[in-house]
Amino acid sequence: MKIIKKFKFLFIFGFLLSYLFIPIVFFFNYTGNKLNSIFYSTLIFISLIIFSEIIYILIMKISNKNYLLKNNVYEKEKFCFESHPYLPYVMKKNFLASYRTRAYLNNYKKNYYFPELKTNNFGFCNGDNGSRRVNIPKKEGLIRINCLGASTTGNYIEYDNKVYSYPLILENKLREEYPNKEIEVNNFGQGGYNSAEILINFILKVLDTNPDLIILYHGYNDIRSYLTTGFLPDYSHSRKNISEDIWKLKVLEYFPPLKLNFYKYLIQKLSIRNSLLELISKGKSEIHSNTDEGLKTFKRNTESIIHLCKANGIKIILSTFCLNISDDVLLDEETKKYKELVNCENEILENLAKKHNIPVVRNNEKIKKDETYFVDTIHFTPEGMHKLAENFFDEVKKII
Repeated sequence: MKIIKKFKFLFIFGFLLSYLFIPIVFFFNYTGNKLNSIFYSTLIFISLIIFSEIIYILIMKISNKNYLLKNNVYEKEKFCFESHPYLPYVMKKNFLASYRTRAYLNNYKKNYYFPELKTNNFGFCNGDNGSRRVNIPKKEGLIRINCLGASTTGNYIEYDNKVYSYPLILENKLREEYPNKEIEVNNFGQGGYNSAEILINFILKVLDTNPDLIILYHGYNDIRSYLTTGFLPDYSHSRKNISEDIWKLKVLEYFPPLKLNFYKYLIQKLSIRNSLLELISKGKSEIHSNTDEGLKTFKRNTESIIHLCKANGIKIILSTFCLNISDDVLLDEETKKYKELVNCENEILENLAKKHNIPVVRNNEKIKKDETYFVDTIHFTPEGMHKLAENFFDEVKKII
């Protein structure tokens, strides 16, 4: 399974090409007349398509999953990511970031969707449809709260035709609580970013917006770098720029928009949402690597954000990270390692909060670990987003 995951693009690309390759091989090796050769080759091609569609539908039905895909994300897909000199990737500004598409998540019990979103003037999805600007200079009297993190901050999810993100929920709660104050909660989360990239993003972009408060919810994403051999504290041993492998996704522009469910499912698995980390990661991961230097780097990066906030008169709230793995579940060696390291990161966050006398919200204790609140190991359902926002709300009120 690890080999398939590592070479997912080549595996799926080769699998789809086999639908043409097998009939062509038959055509050139058939010893009968050419008319029969064309007929049987076409029959083989159609049979492969029908067989794959039936097998796909049966698997999805047995798994009690929705197999009818209404959207093919590559019919009009344009690449919303681009290279950056100091980050492995950024999203293009004022750009259509994603089309509405079925969300293939571990928790299939509800029909979740990723909504259609546009990026704003900073290249982040912010506000109801993603495109809400963050204006500079900041309006006088405006309380500006900026949320930092990776996909667990940046994620939007749609359910029952309503769009959710935790910064959006938090903003609505604060506006209801303080109707006479102008409050803005901005989403500066970018899926896949580790603590080094969040720090760089904070220095080069977020600081310029003159925030009153920073909420940092982050963990987990650095672990891949901890475990990659030849560790370097700038993560250059485990990261590369998206420009090196973006050709893999550009190839998909030439795939035809076929109305076949199994085909659309495979193409979606190669989408940027599912393949981004593979494009910007390098090096060999070793589960038994010494992670002491990695955890020191996580601490350094997080503490640098704290120092910058203090130097600029910005309040900051830290949070422990939620991992949806119950203590009574039998874990494989890799999952055990990730859980152990998330616990180490949470301990670092707790210690930094104590050292700098800043608040920390213990979300790993406050949010129950089950499918009510999580769609997978780390990402939240709408209920989970509400709970996360509620926990931050209690702490933000003290500051306001």
